[in-house]
Amino acid sequence: RQKRQIESLTVVVQKLKKERLVSDSSASMLETSLSGIPLAVMKQIVSHKGCKVTHQGYPSELRAFALTLQFYSAKAYKYVRSHFKLALPHPAALRRWYQSLDGRPGFTAEAFCALRARVEKAKDSGSPVVCSLMMDQMAIRKHVEWDGQRYSGYVDMGTGAVDDDSNPVASQALVLMVVALNSNWKLPIGYFMIEGLSGEERDNIVKTSFLKLYGVGVTVTSLTCDGPSCHFSMLTALGASLDVETLLQPYFVHPSAPWLQVCVLLD
Repeated sequence: RQKRQIESLTVVVQKLKKERLVSDSSASMLETSLSGIPLAVMKQIVSHKGCKVTHQGYPSELRAFALTLQFYSAKAYKYVRSHFKLALPHPAALRRWYQSLDGRPGFTAEAFCALRARVEKAKDSGSPVVCSLMMDQMAIRKHVEWDGQRYSGYVDMGTGAVDDDSNPVASQALVLMVVALNSNWKLPIGYFMIEGLSGEERDNIVKTSFLKLYGVGVTVTSLTCDGPSCHFSMLTALGASLDVETLLQPYFVHPSAPWLQVCVLLD
């Protein structure tokens, strides 16, 4: 029964849709570009269950599937790890894989290296690095371009997914930036080419950002965003509420530091 269950990642995606753990748009992304992994590869991954597998030990197809699934829903990724018995990497490993170079979509590796260096320098003076996380999205012209090596212009979350004409063309860029609260600097930490994300999917990106920043020693005390409806549902998923008629709670608990409350600011 287990072999029938995991013979294709298409089965995994269908199960996630049935359990309502991923939206239709994210399920479509997984099905069209990441679910064609052959049975031989799946057997190889299952045989690694319980063993420590390095980045190089994962086929590129499964690595892209894992990154994309975790990007859209951390809850769905946890469900797949526990119910399908696949040797998928720990979410902490995925946060390292998210880092991109050469200005490609994803979390920028150079930015986190610079933040780590600033944290080390701040330790010498005895002052922490305290920042605000800002997020915004901007409309871009739909356009696909070939640079001689890869296509640019499709939806890209920095996961290494296959670029082909079955993927939607990106219409927006979601940008994340940290602004120092006890110093005078700001730094973009990553961006994602998207066509549209639900509030729950944005909640997953914000939590990943908080975890990565906390991992390099940066303390984030506030989140700044604008006011579309998807951001209000994102704040609800994070644990905040801006409904003045029922419950006004303009803060939520830091995902890595339960003793720290993060203030919500609307731009």
